[in-house]
Amino acid sequence: MEEKKIPSKLTKGSRYRVTSRWGDGGVKVSEGEFEGHVMIGTDTGLCLQITEDGAKVYRILPTTVILAIDVIKVREEDEEKKKETPQVSYG
Repeated sequence: MEEKKIPSKLTKGSRYRVTSRWGDGGVKVSEGEFEGHVMIGTDTGLCLQITEDGAKVYRILPTTVILAIDVIKVREEDEEKKKETPQVSYG
């Protein structure tokens, strides 16, 4: 039986279904293509391109409201891009 590779990070162009807190105790499910991380003041958010009412829009979800992320389709990073990306360490 072939073992599936578990993604270690969110990659641009991959498709995710994100469940987040919404409004007064409700939840919102957003499914779309991951566009990247976004700074919102001192917080970080995830930017998804979603289709809503037939139009493509960007939804930014602050990481503090995210309850779950389902991986729908993984897009592998280009090998060249991996080499160009500096390794950052926080400590």
